Amino acid sequence: MIKKLENLDRPEVALPSHQRELRMTILSAKKSAWWGSLLIVLPALALFVVFLQEVMHLDIGAGFLKATDSPWILLVAPFVVFVLNLLSVLHISGESNSSEFLITLSVKKRFWSIAIIVITLLIVGVIVSYGITENWQCIIGAQTHC
Repeated sequence: MIKKLENLDRPEVALPSHQRELRMTILSAKKSAWWGSLLIVLPALALFVVFLQEVMHLDIGAGFLKATDSPWILLVAPFVVFVLNLLSVLHISGESNSSEFLITLSVKKRFWSIAIIVITLLIVGVIVSYGITENWQCIIGAQTHC
């Protein structure tokens, strides 16, 4: 068995094809999922407090909502979470022939990163739909004082 393995030809590495491949790895999947969990906590808590105040009619106090009223916390943090986790699970490669350009998109099976992406999309969807429903009369022009 060992002699058979010794007699095998070694594979050649096609260096030009490896030079054309571009890989973007900013964070590992564990780090991006951890940062995603950390950055998504404040928008999730803000939505939970709004739910408690508006639906359950509990008086939590406006201090927390004033602290999370910033668009940086409610929209930019989820966007950063979405991009970081998307970069950790999504891999795009391209190959060019003489007559066509082939793009391959692959998604890694990383449960926590995909779960954070889905949760982030749900949170942003709830925030955007809440903003639209609160201001729909101003958006369509039915109310003049907005």
